[in-house]
Amino acid sequence: MSAHTPGPWRKGINDDSVVSDACTEDQRGFTNFKYYGGHLIAESIENHNIPLIAAAPEMLDALKVALRWADKDWVGYESVASAIAKAEGGSL
Repeated sequence: MSAHTPGPWRKGINDDSVVSDACTEDQRGFTNFKYYGGHLIAESIENHNIPLIAAAPEMLDALKVALRWADKDWVGYESVASAIAKAEGGSL
């Protein structure tokens, strides 16, 4: 199971940040919620990359559903399985 911050993720109030309303154990005690408009996921992101990063939790969930329904002989099976493994901390 992935230990990422739960989604949804969204653009923060600063133009170059992605945040979540969910707080993880690692974030407890930090006071940056007001500054970023949420619990910080990433900052200093180029604006065109923010939608991709913000969509990451939903895309991971969608890939997991697709993999459950996919036939192991499907040409994209290994690619989807690899992407899920990377997102969950496997080798990059």
